[in-house]
Amino acid sequence: MEEIEINQPDKILFITDWNCMNPFEDAPSFSEKLGLQNCNNNQFVVSTGYFDNRKIVVCKRPDSKFRNTNTMIKEWAVEIKQAFDSIRSDYSEQ
Repeated sequence: MEEIEINQPDKILFITDWNCMNPFEDAPSFSEKLGLQNCNNNQFVVSTGYFDNRKIVVCKRPDSKFRNTNTMIKEWAVEIKQAFDSIRSDYSEQ
C-alpha cells in the first residue's frame, strides 16, 4: 500500500490470477479486503472495484501456457480496458 500512497495512481492493475484472490481458506480474500466484486463471467478479469478513489482490476496472468498466443494477449488487454471503463466513480456506493 505504500507504493500506492507514494505514486497516487488513478488505476491499479493487479496481475495475480485466482490464487492471490483467496490464498488461505480461513483468511479474507484479496478481493474481500479491498471490497472488490468478483467477475465470474469474464475470461481474464477476475475482480473489479473502486477502492480509496482508485479504479482496481484484478486479472489472470497472461503468460499461462493456455493464454500465450498473440490473439489471446490482445483479448486479455481489451477485456482489462473494458473492465476499467466499466467502473464508475460511485462504484463503492452500489
